[in-house]
Amino acid sequence: MRTACVTVLVLLCVHLNAAQYAKGNSYGGVKLTILHTNDIHSRILESDKRGVQCNEEKRRQNKCYGGVARIAYEARKLRKSSRNVLFVNAGDFYQGTLWYSILRHKIVSAAMSQMGYDVVCLGNHEFDDGPEGLAPFLRTMNNVNVTVLGTNLDTSAEPSFRSIYLPKSTVYTFDGLQIGFLGVVTTETITIAKPGRIAILPEVESINREIAKLKQRGINTFILISHVGFDVDQKIAAACPELDLIIGGHTNTFLYTGAPPVDDKPEGPYPVVHKRSDGTYCLIVQDYRFGKYLGHLRMEISRQGVITHWIGNPILLSQDIPQDQRILESMMPYKKIVDDAIKKLWAPRKLYWRPMESCVVTGSAIL
Repeated sequence: MRTACVTVLVLLCVHLNAAQYAKGNSYGGVKLTILHTNDIHSRILESDKRGVQCNEEKRRQNKCYGGVARIAYEARKLRKSSRNVLFVNAGDFYQGTLWYSILRHKIVSAAMSQMGYDVVCLGNHEFDDGPEGLAPFLRTMNNVNVTVLGTNLDTSAEPSFRSIYLPKSTVYTFDGLQIGFLGVVTTETITIAKPGRIAILPEVESINREIAKLKQRGINTFILISHVGFDVDQKIAAACPELDLIIGGHTNTFLYTGAPPVDDKPEGPYPVVHKRSDGTYCLIVQDYRFGKYLGHLRMEISRQGVITHWIGNPILLSQDIPQDQRILESMMPYKKIVDDAIKKLWAPRKLYWRPMESCVVTGSAIL
């Protein structure tokens, strides 16, 4: 964010012009649409409002949301309707269901490789199975051209990452305007997961250091994909004065402007506008959890690199939105593996009594 003269009056004008901007009016800048998800936690198929996998009864009652096939369908539809679109994920696709407990990185790789993401950051749960459980996923993402950012990661001492490159930033160009993207994961990962020999560095220092390098290349607009939590995102917005937008995760924060479509309670507007003491500002968004919504932010960026206009809200991924049938069908072999494992887990055990010995249970558990 530059030290441009951005006053409260300008902020008011932005919101007053929102209706005109929504109709497609241009203010001479570059238009960019950000689609984003976070904290999907392996909800591969559609789930109910609590994140429990849907059954036929709930489906008949129209109580099912999300699922990777529906997320991908809506993202592709929106991508076709706009000129400049980026699809982003802010971490924690790993962990959370039996799908992950049974299939680990394989199911996350299979799903994310088909969803059309452009650039993502890692969450703390991506480190739950150590570097060895993360490396195969990163190789798959590289093979399908999904950029995984690690602005505050140093992987040089980790043996399993010797052939893996995690860029600290990447640059996209839209209509001649260069925008730098960075990605950070919470430093809490050091104690709540298993990063091995991967060093997780302080977020603010890492961000400011990388932005300084990008500014030397003439880049003036910076977007951070973060998995640190909404409270920390606000601290980062204050401590990193060049940041223009933070796309967050980790705290499952629901932000929404106006009355939400269902009974989810917003914790703030979408986006939150963090105003700095120097008159500049940083937008902050997050997309709740479990793939129930798809974050949808439309904005216009001046040629000087300032976000001047914006409008958006998370889109409820209800059953009114179709699912990508190709992706849905590709998940069925994995569903069979999960279903079979669950049946084996809950299969009746045979009990044998032996003289002077304890009861022995045959069979083995999955988890």
